Amino acid sequence: MTFNNKLFVFSALFSLIFTSLVQAQYVNFGKNRVQYQQFDWRFIQSKHFDVYYYGDKNYELAEFAAKSVESAYQQLSEDFKHEIVNRIPLIIYDSHNDFSQTNVVALPTSAEGIGGVTDKMKNRMTVPFDGDYNDFRRTLHHELVHAVFNDLFYGGTIQSILRTN
Repeated sequence: MTFNNKLFVFSALFSLIFTSLVQAQYVNFGKNRVQYQQFDWRFIQSKHFDVYYYGDKNYELAEFAAKSVESAYQQLSEDFKHEIVNRIPLIIYDSHNDFSQTNVVALPTSAEGIGGVTDKMKNRMTVPFDGDYNDFRRTLHHELVHAVFNDLFYGGTIQSILRTN
């Protein structure tokens, strides 16, 4: 083995180990998120979305979310001249405390200040309701932009790209 080859192998190994150590700092490997309550999940369907909610009292919130996200989608599909490939799941929580218990997406240990998350692997939107309908509508629109871009660039989900490659 020449010196250049040894240097290349050493550099590659060092970068792999260093990258793994850096990533390990930010991930709570082997720790499950604590769930304080059991959610009775239900869903409603709109033309392009499956809206998941829990409990009887959140049905109106789910309807509001479905109408809001459909309206936002119409605007985005016209702006970007793009129709989504698959239905997009939307998971709504009726409080930030409930949202912080989610296992749908990997949240940091402290989920404070996170208004919502769109999962790139499965193109799912997860959003808490904080009591303000205007803010909730804006957050839904924001997360929908991520979901539409995922669909536009990746054809739906990164998971589908990995499967087809």
